[in-house]
Amino acid sequence: MTLRRFIDVAFAILVEEYQRLGTDLLNAIDKVGLLGMPDSEDSVAPTPTAVDNARAMEQLMGMMGGVKGAPV
Repeated sequence: MTLRRFIDVAFAILVEEYQRLGTDLLNAIDKVGLLGMPDSEDSVAPTPTAVDNARAMEQLMGMMGGVKGAPV
C-alpha cells in the first residue's frame, strides 16, 4: 500500500466516524480536512499561489497523459 493510498483510507475512516457521531457528510469532510491545522476551528485553508497552481496542473496533465481523448 502506498503512502497516498494509506492517507486516503485514513481520511475516509475519519469521515465515516464523524458521520457515525451524527455529523453530515460535508461537515465531516470539512472537520477532517482541518485536523492538524493550527487553531483548526478558526483556520482557513491557505490560498494557492501561481506556482502551486502550475504544479497541480502539471501533475494533472501527467496523470491524464494515458487517457484516450484527454487534452495534451
